[in-house]
Amino acid sequence: MSLWSMLIPKEEEFFGLLEKGASNAFRAVDGFNELMKNWDLKSPKFQEIRDIENEGDMITHEVIDRLNRTFVTPIDREDIHELAGQIDDVCDILQALSDRMQLYELGNKIPPTMIKMSELLVKGGRIMEAVVKEFHNFRSSSRVADHCIKMKHIENEADDLLKHALADLFKTNDPLPVMKWKEIYESIERAHDKLSEIANTLEGIIVKNA
Repeated sequence: MSLWSMLIPKEEEFFGLLEKGASNAFRAVDGFNELMKNWDLKSPKFQEIRDIENEGDMITHEVIDRLNRTFVTPIDREDIHELAGQIDDVCDILQALSDRMQLYELGNKIPPTMIKMSELLVKGGRIMEAVVKEFHNFRSSSRVADHCIKMKHIENEADDLLKHALADLFKTNDPLPVMKWKEIYESIERAHDKLSEIANTLEGIIVKNA
């Protein structure tokens, strides 16, 4: 490979890696939702989510490696680094959350509100995957901005569900389940927050490159 080819950016490589990371993150979201709907402490989904998280780490490492070897990037390298990290964070949060739920040896049934938050996360994750796949075309398409708005609306819906879940939780008298489920609800809300952060980062890149 010539020095020239190393220094001149190949936009499709960076955008392609971000798309790969987004698809991997959606796999984590979808796998976690399946785990919630078919709760079983011995479910193979626990290991599947761990494997997806490991794949996310590898994709992020490849992004960083390419940033270090490329002199000129299609957008600011800080933005590429931040976006790749935020996408990977979705996998990290869900892997840690599923492991914690398994460790806590929860009962045989997941509360309906948790399932609703999980299903809502799938909705947001699907939009996240779509917007990252569209992102290479952000200078000539309004769909990226439209998707970002939808993602933030979904995060607001998740906030409302969290408030109701915690209100119901605190009506119980047994402190141990309250402590466990409070942590779990707040953790899935962090995944929703991360999707909203991705939307904010994308919007910031659009403004910066307008």
